[in-house]
Amino acid sequence: MVAAQKNAAALATGGRDAEWARLWPSLEERKDVRTEVLAAAEAWTQRLLHAALGPVDPRSHCGGWAGIRTVDGLWFVTGHQPALFHPGVWIKNFAASRLARAQCGAVGLNLIVDNDLAPSPAVAVPEGSTSEPRWGSVPYDAPQITGPWEETQVANRLVFSSFGDRLGTALSQWGWSPLVRELWPRVLRAESELGNPGWAFAAARTATEWEWGFGNLEIPLSAVCQLRGFQRFTIRLLNQLPRFHTIYNKTLADYRQLYKLRSQTHPVPDLRREHDWLEAPFWIWRNRERQRRRLLIRLQAGEIELADGREVLGTFPPGEEGLTAGIHVLQSLASRGIKLRTRALTTTLFSRLYFADLFIHGIGGAKYDEITDQIVEQFCGGAPPVYATLSATLRLPLPAFDETVEDLRRLKQSLRAAEQHPQDFLDNPAEAETRLLVEELDRLIQVQHAWRRGEANSQELASQAPTRYRQLQQLRQRLLASTRQARERISARLKLIEQHLAANLVLRNREFAFCLFPTDLLRSFAEDACRAIG
Repeated sequence: MVAAQKNAAALATGGRDAEWARLWPSLEERKDVRTEVLAAAEAWTQRLLHAALGPVDPRSHCGGWAGIRTVDGLWFVTGHQPALFHPGVWIKNFAASRLARAQCGAVGLNLIVDNDLAPSPAVAVPEGSTSEPRWGSVPYDAPQITGPWEETQVANRLVFSSFGDRLGTALSQWGWSPLVRELWPRVLRAESELGNPGWAFAAARTATEWEWGFGNLEIPLSAVCQLRGFQRFTIRLLNQLPRFHTIYNKTLADYRQLYKLRSQTHPVPDLRREHDWLEAPFWIWRNRERQRRRLLIRLQAGEIELADGREVLGTFPPGEEGLTAGIHVLQSLASRGIKLRTRALTTTLFSRLYFADLFIHGIGGAKYDEITDQIVEQFCGGAPPVYATLSATLRLPLPAFDETVEDLRRLKQSLRAAEQHPQDFLDNPAEAETRLLVEELDRLIQVQHAWRRGEANSQELASQAPTRYRQLQQLRQRLLASTRQARERISARLKLIEQHLAANLVLRNREFAFCLFPTDLLRSFAEDACRAIG
């Protein structure tokens, strides 16, 4: 809460220098963007709830939050792809709602990041038995060419409509009823109205959050990218692209050097330069296309040209005087079915500067925004607004094993010790022949130690060292035969622990989709986490 208040105060001061001030929003611009986002998010939230539940007033629905949201209140923002993610991701939504509900006029907002690529349409499930679990998979649609979430449509109606029942059946052996049984009818209803499975997932999730008393406003990133405030931000960034391009790539190089990353595409690729064209940090594609293309910019004959690598799509004059013309170009592209969308770093760059007071990241997003912070700091010469990082772990209610990797390490050490020091692991140490072998081994070891400490005739002992070494090895080999049962016991225990740890990779995995979990467990998880937040 304090971080959000400090960010709000810092963002109200405006830009750090004249050049940066053209990208850093003024207080008035920030308020204008918030006004746009708030109106669009309220409309989208109503649309999503209606799609999942039928006619409903989100201000009074079930346990939903009926507070007043304002452009001047604190804004707690988070976001993720509209996937069936694990509960550790979902916790961000509960946190945003909890923080917003604690402040009069505050806003909790979730960005549905539908410009990201949709994954393979299936969820992982645990199969097999507790002693020998294995990974399984239940598809919610037929495989199709990878593309952005906002372009995704259902490919196989039978597979999609039956997913809830099939997933419930796959989990029935474990003895609980998963959330998917109540979630999936809402998904089907929402998809029939919205025509997009990602938005349908978001609609059903949103309805669940409102029922549990954790309602946020929701808006797809595709809708944010059509707002005039975003278009103004985009044109200003494109006007400063040469400088931004240099800082962006240098920051990535510094990050890779710091973390010793060899891949030039990790965590994100550099922005390219192709002759006089500069790559901008945006995606661009046409309606219904599955391939996102890089937005390219160049200054040609006193005009800034926009292209997608195939053709020039529009031009506008550089500088502040070309701002209105540039916005008209972007609006024209949208009217022609050409979509300009943010990439990872520009998503949070715009969100954190233009409307969020506190952006709540998961672990992955926080790593990305280490780079965003450096870009902002180098570009403007001042500190960016801070963000929060939040994750949590909830595991399926499966019976797991208690053994740990440390137990495995200790047993491996014991097995090596039995081979190197068999006298400590004898099956029958009282046996006469065994006692004689141990006594002789101890005598040779004491002689060896005395020689190394210089307590005896070192010259004589040195000359006998090779013979002594052979004798020690022979004695250890003879004694090793008397440790067979002990070593077999250790090996059997070692194998069992390895099996249990392999089983735990499934049984204790934290990344199963939230819809696999029992409803009561998820709701308690959300409530406990929010109590911990305060």
